[in-house]
Amino acid sequence: MQKALTHNNRVLYKLLTIQAISMAAFTAPIIVAYFQLRGVDLAGFFLVQGCFRLMVVACEIPAGYIADRWDRSQVITVALTVWFIGNVILVCAHNFIWLLTANLVFAITAALISGTLEAYIYDILEQKNRTSEAERWIGRLHASSYTAEGGSSILGAILFAWWPVAPAVAQATAASISMLLAYTLPNIPRKKRSLNHSHWQEVKRIIKWSLYDHLELKWLILFPAILFAGSVVFFWSIQIMLLEKNVEVVWIGWAISTVFISKIVFALGAEYLLKSCKGGGLILLLLASFSVGGGLLALPSNPWFIYLGGIVGAGFVHAFSRPMFISFVSQRTKPDERVTALSVMRLISMLLGAFWLAAAQPLMEYGNINMGGYILLTVFITLLLILWPAIRLYQLRLLEPIKQK
Repeated sequence: MQKALTHNNRVLYKLLTIQAISMAAFTAPIIVAYFQLRGVDLAGFFLVQGCFRLMVVACEIPAGYIADRWDRSQVITVALTVWFIGNVILVCAHNFIWLLTANLVFAITAALISGTLEAYIYDILEQKNRTSEAERWIGRLHASSYTAEGGSSILGAILFAWWPVAPAVAQATAASISMLLAYTLPNIPRKKRSLNHSHWQEVKRIIKWSLYDHLELKWLILFPAILFAGSVVFFWSIQIMLLEKNVEVVWIGWAISTVFISKIVFALGAEYLLKSCKGGGLILLLLASFSVGGGLLALPSNPWFIYLGGIVGAGFVHAFSRPMFISFVSQRTKPDERVTALSVMRLISMLLGAFWLAAAQPLMEYGNINMGGYILLTVFITLLLILWPAIRLYQLRLLEPIKQK
């Protein structure tokens, strides 16, 4: 039986709370060191991250379609239950297989939650004809996530120095709380079309419609997907490059936290920056920030360049553009197609991210390039891939909000 939705804002703030608790990433600043303590070297770490992304790719579209056919609150609850299970496995992990298993379980959560939270927000706002507030609330959702990730990164590094398993235990505890809170989310009534063909045919139809038939949607999916894949490389590079410079784990925690704190500001400011910077200026801002961030990360001389490169290339690019593009895609999709379309974006991003992470070790080992050269190569190929989508976004004037009817 559906729960009655009485106070929209109360539900929205509850969702922000759940997101903040579930995203308490105590292991984020020490995950490479945690792998090493379990006998997994850098090559093994990259392999696990590549497998994680391939698993997300395998689950992404089916999970997105499920989120469009089921009640979104049910999907969120299932996703956070799986997230809790994965964290329990991470606590118990003592070798490569266990760590790989935990990350494959995390991939299922990532696929289920991808786009579902944002679509849930959009459904709530759509009920009251408040979709013009989408960028604001999606920005707040991501800001709550970054706040939790930033604070937990500092604490996670301190806990690791005390007991190496403590960050994983703290993360599992937070996961259990978010899972219980998810059961209290109400179902949001929305229209669902009856199907006169199979579910698989419907999935194929939405993918084809998103990437081929729809004149605007494909460019709003391809541009951020390519950009996000590159920014993920920047994020992981921060921790690896600081470890190579023998920076203490506690200070790495502060560095990762700084990136997350910058993301809070950028996510909350996305709505306002979008109003003042549109079209070609917005495209140039994103591409310039990506390039400058990568260039700073590639400079080998000073850890401060690594911090600043992470803030610009991983923080600003991801936190500012994600709410914006999710909102633009949501404006152009129906409720029972929305998450599937967003999952297409995530799938492309994950495929490219998996390629970059899987290629890192062979390129550095056999291609005779260092981490800085690998980052510059990522920047160069990303800019080549993103050039045509960027041109089409500008020609079709797609980076301007659709006026609410």
